[in-house]
Order: sequence, then structure tokens, then C-alpha cells
Amino acid sequence: MLVGREAELDRIDAVLAGARAGGGAVLVLTGEPGVGKSALLEAAAGRGGDMRLLRAAGAEHEAELPFSGIHELLHPVLGLIGELPAPQAGALRGALAMSDEPVERFAVSAAVLGLLGAAAAEAPLLVCVDDAQWIDSASLEALGFAARRVRRAAVLIAFRDEVVPSFRASRFELLALGGLAQEAIAALVGGAAERPLSSNLVTRVARATQGNPLAALEVAAAVSDSRLAGRIGLGEPLPPGRLISHAFERRLGELSEPARRALALAAAGESDGAHVILDAAQRLGLPADAFAEAERAGALAVAEDRLRFRHPLLRSLAYARAGAEQRRAAHAALAAALPAGPGTAGERRAWHLAAATVAPDEGVAATLAAAAERFAQRTGYHAAAYAYERAAELTPAAPRRAERLVAAAEASRLGGRPAHARELLMDAAPLVQDVALRDEVALKDAMLEAWLGSVAVAAERYAAIAEDVMERDPDRGAYALSLAAGTWIAAGDTGAALVSARRAAGLLPGASEATACTVRETLGTVLVLRGEPAEGAPLLREAAAWFEREGELPGRDYVAQALLWLGDHELARRLLDPLLVHADQVGDIRALTSALEVHAQLELRTGCWREAHAAAAESVRLSEDTGLTVQLAYSLAVLAIVEAALGEPAAVAHATEADEIAARNRLTVIAEYTGAARGHAALAAGRPTDAVAELTEVARRVDRTGRRLPGVLQWEADLLEAAVRAEQTDTARRGLAELDRAAIETGHAWATVVAARIAGMLADEHRPHFETALRLHETAAAPFEAARTRFCFGQRLRRDGARIEAREQLRAAAEGFRAIGAKPWTEAAERELGATGERLRRRAPEAPEELTTQERAIAELVAAGASNKDVAAELFLSPKTVEAHLTRIYRKLGVNSRTQLARQLERTPAGPG
Repeated sequence: MLVGREAELDRIDAVLAGARAGGGAVLVLTGEPGVGKSALLEAAAGRGGDMRLLRAAGAEHEAELPFSGIHELLHPVLGLIGELPAPQAGALRGALAMSDEPVERFAVSAAVLGLLGAAAAEAPLLVCVDDAQWIDSASLEALGFAARRVRRAAVLIAFRDEVVPSFRASRFELLALGGLAQEAIAALVGGAAERPLSSNLVTRVARATQGNPLAALEVAAAVSDSRLAGRIGLGEPLPPGRLISHAFERRLGELSEPARRALALAAAGESDGAHVILDAAQRLGLPADAFAEAERAGALAVAEDRLRFRHPLLRSLAYARAGAEQRRAAHAALAAALPAGPGTAGERRAWHLAAATVAPDEGVAATLAAAAERFAQRTGYHAAAYAYERAAELTPAAPRRAERLVAAAEASRLGGRPAHARELLMDAAPLVQDVALRDEVALKDAMLEAWLGSVAVAAERYAAIAEDVMERDPDRGAYALSLAAGTWIAAGDTGAALVSARRAAGLLPGASEATACTVRETLGTVLVLRGEPAEGAPLLREAAAWFEREGELPGRDYVAQALLWLGDHELARRLLDPLLVHADQVGDIRALTSALEVHAQLELRTGCWREAHAAAAESVRLSEDTGLTVQLAYSLAVLAIVEAALGEPAAVAHATEADEIAARNRLTVIAEYTGAARGHAALAAGRPTDAVAELTEVARRVDRTGRRLPGVLQWEADLLEAAVRAEQTDTARRGLAELDRAAIETGHAWATVVAARIAGMLADEHRPHFETALRLHETAAAPFEAARTRFCFGQRLRRDGARIEAREQLRAAAEGFRAIGAKPWTEAAERELGATGERLRRRAPEAPEELTTQERAIAELVAAGASNKDVAAELFLSPKTVEAHLTRIYRKLGVNSRTQLARQLERTPAGPG
């Protein structure tokens, strides 16, 4: 029984009860070594009763082995893998080295969720993960994704204090463990000491250990022995960690030499399995009873073919005390006991060989490099980087060493460690002899400059690389110049971007089809942004045609984004839809988050605001769950724009969060998105002066970039309307003249209709302008803009005394706003209607409960004929979660079958989500 942890046990009981009731909860235990995290996890396992228990524990030397954590955790339920969608099942098999199937890291996250959900469907699930600071990053990523979404499951995960951020613990409930009270320490050590301790000594133990239970037990055991009393130093203000170290050092010192060597071997190979360690022990000539002695001393325990140390620090001390030569011998013996080749055992063998080797050895280096390649294929980039780097250290030949250092740098970059990647490239550069590899190093270094330094400097480096390579390698030269152009756009200089993009186009005769598509997309985007769509749009459509003809998916979202700016919504949707379907099917969350962000903008412009909100919100959730920081900034900014339109208060908070991320990552363009969101929110809320201030700053930012295409973020309409409503007529007229000129020069349909509307707001003879705008609306699917024109027209008619005509326009405006969920605009239109003297009819009461965004998405998929399993795969949920949501959906809509659900959705207007 645990002493002094009643409150913590109550919290754990509540989490377990929630899981049994069908919910899901994550509890993160934090605290210093020895404070009782493992004991609480053990207590939770005992209190789980009929819950299905899955558990894993991190091992320091396995922290770089990709997916080793989830392999241990999911091993008991791998028989359920057949219940997963095929792409996810394949990704998980590949990740766990059960097959050679390709691994998409985020598909693995979805697969872990699905497998946990399948296990929870059979019985409530309890997941206990100890020493998570040593769980590999790939496993933590997958576990964190699944833990937030799985239902009928309780997830308890224990970290040391300093590493909690690596699991994004701010997203989960924390249970920070402090030291026990003196009374609890007295009860604890009183029951464990070999002889009774005086109250004075108990007080000294409690004070010296700061209430740390393990430290108190070890110190009490030492001071209860009269021969050792005083040697621990109870008068010193030692931290608990050092006290535990002293106690463990004493325990190791009392063992025989063979037992200490056995412990060092167990420490080196703890995750290899007891049979492997015992095989290695025979090779080292260790006596059979060496491990038994360590087990009797309480240092080791045998459980399910694993030799477990009582505490991670004891393992570290056993390994460190052994000495370098003895450690190398242990690793060599373990390597000899493991099979060569692919698979987890072969990968561990490679690690052991490298640890046993001092001098350069191409054979060992090649074995480790092969393992590194497999790690990278399974998206275990941290492990791949470390393995490639160690392989390079063991490589005798300089050219091959350079290749492995470059591979290590690329793995580090993909693993989110760009600074280390750059250090590795610097180490590789003097060793490079191959011209193509030298060009690759230069290109990668420029990419890292864009991440870590100045985007302008990076653009200049891309251009310099292109200059150097374009004669011998036109394809690489064209690609480098395209990267330069894209980087100049991010740096806010479309003039420089145009120069680079045109130079890239000059190299097309020597470029591959894929590079040619990239060049056309980049040049087309730059031309469109600079207000030259007549030249840019055909290039974008050529790129779109190549994607559709070749069936290529990556990169479609970039072309679709530019097509949105042109108003070509149909082609943008044709590009996006297959990308969204594919990313859903294979679990490619990196591609899905970007595609959802662009999809949200498309739906916002075409009046499907509920879908826009759902897409933007899901893009944000997925970006948060998977640590895609840069994408998160864009997704939050787009969500803020959608929420501003819907009148959601969260818009400002999301804009602020996007700005904070952008500041940390030098994403200057985000300020345009967030300024547009805040400006629209202020205008919709009836604060036109505030809107003018926000949007004028957006205009200044855009002007500095050299962009001339109107309607990229459609902030111009809000600025001009706000200026009119704030009675800043001169500002409105100057802005209208600029918009009119841009509309004529570019032929942009959105700019043309907005110019007509604003002209109607300003002109004495307003009818012709508003009537022109309404005619233009008939040819464009932009319900919000049409309703907005009718709203402004109705206002002018009411002021002119034409109340009957005003009512007609305002009724249509109110209905248009209401249909797409534009709440503040609906309310404004209804107020104007009331001002005409019309008595507003009471609308039918709202349903008692509206569907949430996720519930609506599930309902629509089910209504379209998708099974629960299909819905779960598409929305990254477990089938059990879909079933629970569907029960609530039926209750909210008052239906009891899928057929009735489909009919009800046809009759139920979509809310804002």
C-alpha cells in the first residue's frame, strides 16, 4: 500500500472511472527520480480491475530506436492489426519492422489510435508508460496523438520534470509529485527498516531526503545498520538524487565482481531480452549465479523475458562503473548473441557493434549505415541521424564518411534538428570530393539558412548555387532558382522573386518534367501576385494539368492556393479533393494539414462556412498534435479569418497565437492573415474605426512586398467599407480608385464586383453601381459577397426613404447571411430591416442542441454511406469513438437510423460549427 499518496490515488481512480464510463483521459505524472511515479503506475495497474492493461517503460539506451516504445506497448494487441484500414496497418507493420511496407510517420499515429480503439472496444483500456523521457520520439509522437483521441481508455504517462515539454504536456492534465510529509516518511521507513528508528532519526531522514520516498528508504536502510550509520551524510543538504546515488553505490559495492559484471551486461542489453543477455553472459564466461545474486540484492527483477532494474539510476550506475573496456566487451557479446539482417534484432546488433568498436572499421560502419537507412525509411529520423553520424565516425575513407555525414544531416533536418544538421554539413564539406554531392551540400545548407537565419540570405544562396550548377546540371539549377523565388516571396520581395523565377524558366529545356512543373507553378504564382494574371494564370493551369495528367499529389495545394487568388475555384477543388482523399487514406497528416488549410479558404470563398470552419479547425488540431509548428501558424491564421466571419470570439485569440508562432519562426506573411482577421471582426462587430486601423497596416505590409493582385486575402473590401462607415471618405475614395485600377488591369472578378459595391456606398447616384454589382454576382458563386452587396444596397435605399425596396434587399441579405452562418452580419441585416418598420417574424426555435463540428463531419460521412470503420479512418478517430458520437448525433437530431439521419441532414441547415 502506498503511503501519503491518497490524493494522487483519488485522481487516478477518477481517471479510471472516466475510462470505464466511455470517456478518455490522459494524466501526466511528473517528478524527480524516486518520488514515486513508478509506484503510482503500479498502484494504478492494481486498481484497474477488469481493465485491459498495456504498459511500456523507456530505456535510456533505446531512446533513439524508432518506434521501440510503441512496439513494447502494443505487443499484446498486435493481433488486432487486421481491424485497421489497410494503409494504416501497413504503416504500423513497417514501423515495427514486421514488414518492408513503407512508413508514413503520421499514418503510424493514426494506426496506434486505431489499435488502441480496437483494444478498448473489447474492454476498458489502461495504458501505463513509465520513464517516458527515454521513450523514442517517434513513439511519443504517435502516443500523444492517440491519447488525445481514444475513448474508453485511461492513459497514465510518467516523465521526469525536465522533459515534460517533449510530450507537449501542456495539452494534458499534470499531476506533479512532490515529497511526502514527515508523517508519511515516518510510516514508510518505519515499516521497512531492519530495526526501529528513533523519531529524531526519522526527522533527519525526512529532512535530508526532502520527502523523496525512494531516497528515504535507501537512507533509512543504510543508517539502520550500525556499521554504516553516518556514512550517508544526513547533515548535508544533498538533493534526493545524490542520496539515491550514494545508496545505490553502496548496494553495488556489496556485490561480487561477477555480479557487478552481470549487471553491466544487463544494463547494456536490457531491451534485448533475458535470453539474449544470458547468451552473451555465457560468451563472456560469467557464472550462472551472477544474475541470481543481483536479483537477491534487489537490483534486478526478471519479468516476461526481460531483466528489469529496480531503478533507472541503478542501471546507469552499473553501466558507468564497469569501465570502457568491460562495456565494449559486453556490447560485443550482445552483438554476437543477436542475428544479423533487417528487423529489430538486427538493428540492435548494429548498435552493439558500434558501441563495441573504437577504431575505424568499414564493416561495422556499413552495418550501422544500413540500419540508419531502415530507420529513415520508418521515419525514425533521430535514430537515423545518430546512426549515420556514428557510422561516419567509424568510416575509414573520407569520401564515404562525407556521404554518411550528409545523410546524417538530412535525417537531422527531417527530425526537426536543423541546427545540428547544419553542423554536420559543415563537418562534411571539407571531405566532399564528388561534384554532385558538393552541390547537394550547398543546396541543403541554403535550406537550413532559410530555417535558422535570414530568408533573404537563403534566397541569395539559392541563386548563387544555381549560377554555379546551371551549365553542368540545368535541372538542379532550375530547381534552385525556383527555391530562391519562393524564398523571396516569404521574405516579402516579389520583385526579386520574379527575377529568380524567370531565370529558372530559362533553364526549362534541360529540366525534368517534375522540375518544369515546379518552375511553372513558381513563376505563375509570382506573376499572379504581382498583378499579371494574363501571363501567370496559364502557367498555373499548365502545372495543374501536369498534376492531373501524371496523378501526382504532393504540391497540388500550392497550385490550388494560387488558383484561389485568381478565383478559379473549380480547378482548385479538382486539385485539392484527390489530395485530401489520399492523405486521409494513407494517414499523411503533414500533407493533410496543408490541404485542409487551403480547403478551408476555398470553402470560405464559396460560401460553405461550416465546412471552412471544420477544415481549418481540424488542420489546427492535427498541426498541434504532430508538432508541425510552421503549418500551425498558417492554420491558426486561416481559422481566425473564418471565425471572424462567423462572429466567433475565439478569432482574436487564435490570431494572437498565430502571431506569436510567426514571430518565433520569422513568418512575416502571417501578420497579413491575422490583421485581416482582426479587421473583419472589428467591422462585423460595428467598430469601423478599429477596422480601418488594422487593415491600413495590412495594406502597408502588402505594399512593401510589391504584390499588386487584389483579393489575395480579400481584406480590401473590409478596409474600404470600414472607411465609408467610419466617415473617412477621402480614404475610401483613394482606396476605391486603386481597387478600380487593379480590377481593370488584372480583370479580377472579385475586385470588379467589390469596386462596384463600394462605389455604390460612396456615390450620390448609387443605384447603377449596386445594380452592376448584383449582375456580376449572378455569374460568380460567392454567396457572402452577394448578401453583402444587398445589405449595403438596402441600407442606402432605406436612407433614401425607399423602404419597400430596402426591405426586399435586406430580407435577401439576412437570408443569405443566415444560410452560411454569418451571425454578426445576419444580426446587422435584421437591425436594418427593423429600422425600415418591418416587424420581424419570430423564427422557428433552434434545436435544443446543435451538432459540433466533429459531429457534423461524422454525420455527413455516415449519411453518405460510410461505415463506422471508414469514418474512423478518415477522421483519425477510433471506431468506438465514432459509435459514441453517432449515439449523441441520433439523440440531438431525433433520429434512430442512418436513413433518417440522411433525410434529416437534407432538411437541417448547416450551422457555423
